[in-house]
This record gives sequence, C-alpha cells and structure tokens, in this order.
Amino acid sequence: MNKEIYIPIYLFILSIVFITVSFFLYLTGGKNSKLLAKKLKIGALIITMTTLINCSHIQVDHERKPTCYLPPLTNHIQISTEHSYKGDVIVEIDKDNIVECSVINPRSEKFSFRIFDKNNNLVQKGDIEADDGKFDETTETFKIEVKKDLPKGFYKIYFYPLELHEIKDSQEMDCCFYNLIIQ
Repeated sequence: MNKEIYIPIYLFILSIVFITVSFFLYLTGGKNSKLLAKKLKIGALIITMTTLINCSHIQVDHERKPTCYLPPLTNHIQISTEHSYKGDVIVEIDKDNIVECSVINPRSEKFSFRIFDKNNNLVQKGDIEADDGKFDETTETFKIEVKKDLPKGFYKIYFYPLELHEIKDSQEMDCCFYNLIIQ
C-alpha cells in the first residue's frame, strides 16, 4: 500500500493530539514549558505532513516541475486601466486612438496583434515594439495605435508572442485576446 494514504490518517491523529495539548496548555495559563514545546513540535509536524500531501507530485527530472504554487504568468498582456472596463478594451476614437498595454514576463522577443470585426474579418494588424525597444524586462510596456477610420462597434484584438509574418491562420496559436469596443 502507498505511504501517502497513511499521511491523512496521521494528520487526523496529530490534529487531535494538538488540540488536546493546546487545551491542557490553556488550562495551565500557557506557563507549562513542556506542553508549549510539545505543541510547537506537533504543529511543525502537522505543517510538514501537509506539505507532503500538497507537494507530493514534484519530479526530479529536467521537465517542468509542478509545485504547490501557481507558476507565474508568461507573455500575459494587460491593458491599462484607462482603456479597459470589465475586461473589455474601450477606445473613444474621437479622443484618443492609442491603447497602452504591458506584457508580463515576456518569453518572446517579438509580439504582434490583429484586430477582427464582428464578422471575423481582419481589419488591422501589426508588429508590436516595446517602448524601450526590447522585450527584456519583467514587465514591458507598449502602445497600439487603432486606425481612426475604423467604424464604431465591437471587435476582438488578439495578441501573439510572434512576429506578424509567423502567424498561421490554420494552426492553434498561443495568444490572448480582448473584446475591443470602439466608441
């Protein structure tokens, strides 16, 4: 039988012992140093056992190692708060057609975008250039200029961690998209 099956049983028993020791420590007013030491040791053991349960899938090889924590986002595009509302990108074309964005943990050196209308027709595309010229920082900012001649309406803007000429319509792409509303 697998040892990991016994860990929850041990945890349950340790929890009961921890509660009992805590109760007796409470009755002594917290002045019994032996009970306090026991409580700390049992608490540390509970934390260790919990870690064993939660992190039991860590691999030793060179592949990606799942851990107890979520990995950081990579190539994640964020839109500045002044241009977004409830996850949609809002552009008031008469006032300002520049959308300020940032990419978090860029793993690519080149990025591009494409804008499609509600009928899935490509209406604008372009390569993205970082404001400082390179995507080499933890967070890089960039700007997209939306064509002023686009009619008001609903669109989708897709971001790709590739140059524009590398995008193939037939293959699944690693991209993110936002609803784009032009007012």
